[in-house]
Amino acid sequence: MNFVDKKLSLHHETRDIKKFYLDNLDVQSFQVEEWVSDLFTRKSLEEFVFYAESSPEGFFPSRGAYASLTILELGTWDPVYLPDAINFPNLKICRLKNATLYMHSEDLTQQFFSNLPVLEELELTDCDWNISELLISAPALKYLFITGPSEAAFFRGPIPKFKITIFAPNLLSLRYADFAAEDYILHHFETLVNAVIDCKRLYRSLPQEKDPISTKFIKKLSNVKRLKISGGTFEELLFPDDLFTNWPMFHNLVYLEVASKISFSEDKTLLNFLRISPNLATIIIAQGFLGHLSSTDGGWTPDMVPQCMLLHLKAVNLFEFYGCLVDLNVVQTFLKYARVLERMIIKFDSNLPTDEQNEVMKKLLKFPRGSTSCIIEVL
Repeated sequence: MNFVDKKLSLHHETRDIKKFYLDNLDVQSFQVEEWVSDLFTRKSLEEFVFYAESSPEGFFPSRGAYASLTILELGTWDPVYLPDAINFPNLKICRLKNATLYMHSEDLTQQFFSNLPVLEELELTDCDWNISELLISAPALKYLFITGPSEAAFFRGPIPKFKITIFAPNLLSLRYADFAAEDYILHHFETLVNAVIDCKRLYRSLPQEKDPISTKFIKKLSNVKRLKISGGTFEELLFPDDLFTNWPMFHNLVYLEVASKISFSEDKTLLNFLRISPNLATIIIAQGFLGHLSSTDGGWTPDMVPQCMLLHLKAVNLFEFYGCLVDLNVVQTFLKYARVLERMIIKFDSNLPTDEQNEVMKKLLKFPRGSTSCIIEVL
């Protein structure tokens, strides 16, 4: 610490500092205050990375030279007071972790995340914020990651209600794994390539309740090419009878991964999502299926077969496979209707005995196939 104090006290050396990186859990708050004040009164600092247990109140000084800063990365368990009206004209990467973020202004146009004109990457990991609506307006933003909640959130009483507004017309990758917001106001992401979505909840009822807010969120991702979604969020999607009137088509979607258990036939959620994804080529079900079938076909009939299964679906991966009735009917349905299917990968659950796996395999080999070139690979 003395070395840092000495260097920063020498103004002729401080002037040329371009990168400052600190990862020390024992740093004292008053020391950081002095360092930050010294650093942000210079005009040369480009990268500021700070990981420590304590940070000064009012982390950013009210005045300073931020024009040179291109990378800002903070990780602290203490409050971080983000400036409202200070401009960061060259900031391209902003990563904030384990912090409670305070913004003094309720004026959405003055919030910190709407004053970053060239920002390309924004990451909020295990963060909380003290405002009712979070606005992220960044025309150059390509990568947005909001993950949480922080561990402390479970011990502070009720989860706060908040709204999220995102304007990022050039977004390429979105990861949202946090408590479900009260509302999402999202502009269409025309360039979106990857999305990972998990709208967390403290409690989920069984059977799964449908949620119009989660549905609204997913609808806004209709341009995405690769989608990974939690089973809980997927099961919340609301599909009315007039499906094609109320849902946009996911024409660009070629890859779908459901990260946790879902039902196969309940409310036909999977079937309906496939019907609005006409060009889907790969499906991954990472943790298998739940629920019981009311019929041997799971509610799928020839007149309801999605277009993707007839023309584009080439790969189906089923993990944590038990070989129960619902599992077998899933395999039978995909083999029957997926006419251009090239490969189906089945990975048995590790707790399933070998002799039972062999019995299941015998049943699988007897199922008729719509694609004569399909290969079944068992792991």
